[in-house]
Amino acid sequence: MSCEAVDRIGRVALSSGVPRRHLVQAVALAVLARQSPDRAATVRRGSASLSLALHADDTVTGVARRIADAVGCAPGPIAISAAGSGSGLPSGGTVHVIEGPGDSLALTTDLCERQISRVITAVESFGQAGGEGPRMRELCLRSPADIRDLQGWGRRLASVPAISLDELVARWARQRPNRPAAVAGARTLTYAEADRQATLLASALIRNDVQHGEPVIVRTGDRLGTVIAHVAVLRAGAVCVPLPVDRDPCEAVQLTRARLALCDTPSAAHRVPPGLRALSMDDLLEDGRTGAGGIDRSLPRSGFTDCAYAMVRLGEHGRIHGDLIDHHAWVSATTARISRAGTPAERVLVDGPLCTPTALAGMWWALQSGGTVCLADTVAHGTADRLAQGGFTEALLDPEAYVRALRLLDGARPPQCVVLTGGPCPPELVARHFGRLPATRLFVEYAPDGGPLPWAAAEVKPGDGEWPDARTGLLPTTNTQLHVVDEEGHPLGPGLVGEVCADGMALPCDRIAGPAGPAPLPRFQEGDGPAVHRSGRLARWRFDGTLEILEGRTE
Repeated sequence: MSCEAVDRIGRVALSSGVPRRHLVQAVALAVLARQSPDRAATVRRGSASLSLALHADDTVTGVARRIADAVGCAPGPIAISAAGSGSGLPSGGTVHVIEGPGDSLALTTDLCERQISRVITAVESFGQAGGEGPRMRELCLRSPADIRDLQGWGRRLASVPAISLDELVARWARQRPNRPAAVAGARTLTYAEADRQATLLASALIRNDVQHGEPVIVRTGDRLGTVIAHVAVLRAGAVCVPLPVDRDPCEAVQLTRARLALCDTPSAAHRVPPGLRALSMDDLLEDGRTGAGGIDRSLPRSGFTDCAYAMVRLGEHGRIHGDLIDHHAWVSATTARISRAGTPAERVLVDGPLCTPTALAGMWWALQSGGTVCLADTVAHGTADRLAQGGFTEALLDPEAYVRALRLLDGARPPQCVVLTGGPCPPELVARHFGRLPATRLFVEYAPDGGPLPWAAAEVKPGDGEWPDARTGLLPTTNTQLHVVDEEGHPLGPGLVGEVCADGMALPCDRIAGPAGPAPLPRFQEGDGPAVHRSGRLARWRFDGTLEILEGRTE
């Protein structure tokens, strides 16, 4: 340990009356406690023991004083253990600090080399602290080896086509006009028909004074009509706000300040709250077919950097908020999924209405690839018609929907791959998947609180039974930078527990919240730096460069 570091410890020890060896022991305890999600550690010497749950605002001298009071000041090693294994790090060890003549300190310990390096680095980060010394949140726990590791992890870059979502549909309509873009039961919508009707509807929206960048609520029950509605709203340069047909739009109106809603029929258009103008898809498309309107020459009005979706979601305690997502972010996220799971061979099964993040992710996975989105509510209703026919080659579902789907897959032609997103995938579901579909690839995606765009993903393979659940071994999605940080926003090395954060183009560009909605967590970086999205979730890097999501939230 350097003389400079010893001098700093000496100044803190003299001003606080705490022996220097207990300061070093307190730092070692902090290093081990950071390996545990509950930040708990235990100190023992002989029959004396002290259990601590460290808080970020605890001071090093305060913790050292508690160690001294609990285990005594007699020389000899103490044993420190943490509740967590640290993802490859020892969960405990002995720490013996001997004060020699002058300012010399000798540290003997059976901690691993990485932990010892972190203790020394943290001691050297004391700075000019006086009085009660630094707080635990101010300790630097990054060793030189940690810095080298982190420089090579957390980022995967790839080129993304500069194209808007609605133009993806137009491109495939030119290349494969007769290919089905969407199927629902016995009904089929080709790319040419989807593109033509979306253009007619977008023109009608413009004639009804829909402005560029204006939010438009889409409440359509017809599944094929919903695909057309989404493409039309985007082509008109507006922002699509998808809602279930049975959901009161008042909160969404308050959140987005939308003044227009797109509904299926004239009767549905009458069932909207005062102040919200409703437009009927049937009427608008009929006007276009009869020539009452015509094609607006300004189309398409969308740009790949424009906002495409405002996804209205319920957070904790029923509070409403929205994620704003531009075209480029959605295309980038889908490009990442294609690079992992491949281009859909034919049909992508999605479950439920096209207003949930999971269903929309499946829809655009198919449409960006020139495939077919299989709009099946058969999974939700428990009927086996579509599934028994083997009517899909890929599926993108949330874990709950996949539990229901697996029951209906007996004897069916197995899909090539299944992507699960929108929630944790329990180990028993992984076991059931490979028990029934041993040749079907399985991917899991992670987004905090079931958000619209995934931050990380992994392929789960047979034999990965050592994973406690499928949120271990995750890699950042393409064009997403992941961080595991402490309370000050400083990156943490492998095995240390912190908050998982992200930045990059494949993420929502902003979050909006109503008066009673959850305020966004304050960002760690402002100004000219990247927009760092905080998750409020605990995670840690593994030593292989993959991410492990843990139970629990930050304070």
